[in-house]
Amino acid sequence: MREFQNVRFPDPLVLKYLAGAGARHGVVDWHLERDFRVLWTDRGKDRHYTARAGLITDRSSIPGWAQSIVQKDGPKVRASVIHDDLYENKPEGWTRKDADWLLYYGCRASGTPWLEANGMYYAVRIGGQRAWDT
Repeated sequence: MREFQNVRFPDPLVLKYLAGAGARHGVVDWHLERDFRVLWTDRGKDRHYTARAGLITDRSSIPGWAQSIVQKDGPKVRASVIHDDLYENKPEGWTRKDADWLLYYGCRASGTPWLEANGMYYAVRIGGQRAWDT
């Protein structure tokens, strides 16, 4: 399993609202206009992952049961976009658990409170298998 230390997002997140969208995710969709990177340290080695421009994302999809502790918007959207890309593309060598841990550590690095980041992590661990499989 990967370690995610010193997680950071060096690029501006540029999303464009897709008016009238929603068929893909069942919620409001956004288009990633520019490549967007996350950087971290894994056992002393610098690592990175890039979500490519063109990704369609719903930002932070939060199941109804988790919405009382997790808000849809805010700084965590950066980690959510990376997470959506990982689930969409399933890059070689990545597991679902790796993607979910990066979501958690990316949220924390973005200033998301511990309770909210944990809520997001457990929401994707409990409800994310179907999205990973499709």
